[in-house]
Amino acid sequence: MADDRPNGRHAARGTRVVHALLGLVGLGLTLYGGWLLVDAVRFAAAARPATGTVVSVETVNTQATGNEGISFVPTIRFRTGDGAVHEAETHISSTSYDFRTGQTVGILYDPSRPDEVRIGGLLSLWALPGAFFGVGLLLLGGVLASELGLFRGRGGTGPA
Repeated sequence: MADDRPNGRHAARGTRVVHALLGLVGLGLTLYGGWLLVDAVRFAAAARPATGTVVSVETVNTQATGNEGISFVPTIRFRTGDGAVHEAETHISSTSYDFRTGQTVGILYDPSRPDEVRIGGLLSLWALPGAFFGVGLLLLGGVLASELGLFRGRGGTGPA
């Protein structure tokens, strides 16, 4: 009768494939998060604060993208430092952007491109880039630790 259990060589090959896939996903997330972080730094260096008024809130059904629920994209009317009045949507939608029309909000805008607006605050600027970058690094670190054998059991009880 044939033994259907994978031998050590096949199991090691499967582990390597999983590690390679997780490593690629981790690398992709880290690179994307890094790109988002560079963009956030660029924006923060040029951004100016302003107070704006929510003039409309678009509701986005995120179920079409595989997420559950809805998120919101507020349009903000604000006055720039030179006195010009602008209206702009936030750069991303968010479930936490549950603003009411007429509500006053603190924003950051790029004076050279006043249509680039972000809700003021630490989370709005850094949470998404930090999450992608951090998860990517965790995946890469986990793959590296596994490849180096740091997850093997002590005293020879774990897999070789």
